[in-house]
Amino acid sequence: MPKNIARFALATFVLFAGIAYGQRPLDANDLKLYSGVYSPKCTDSTAPRLRVTGTALTVEHNKKQLAGRSPTSMASYFGQSGPENFQTALLGDVSANMVLVFLVYRDKAGQFITLDGHPKVIAALGKQLAGLKYRRCGRP
Repeated sequence: MPKNIARFALATFVLFAGIAYGQRPLDANDLKLYSGVYSPKCTDSTAPRLRVTGTALTVEHNKKQLAGRSPTSMASYFGQSGPENFQTALLGDVSANMVLVFLVYRDKAGQFITLDGHPKVIAALGKQLAGLKYRRCGRP
């Protein structure tokens, strides 16, 4: 199965079946753990930025912005056993049937996010942004 079709199928499944499989709105603990600004290079003001708030997941780069509204958390995004260091998936609705996904991991250097989501969302962001590791800027 081609990668884009598999991503689309997964994103669609997550969108429609998420609540039954552990998807829930972000709570105070989620915000404490995950809210903030993330970037591959926090000291560079021109570097892309991700923002996690209680109302949106936002990607900002080159004066452009893409937001996923009504963010939710889904620890079971990959099923029973996720990839190594996986913490949770944060999902935001971009438009009907299209989600933006922030995959949260933690390694020895700390917490980081990678991007995933509907193929059209990834295409709008560009593969370059989707392939980066975004570390939290500022607070740990």
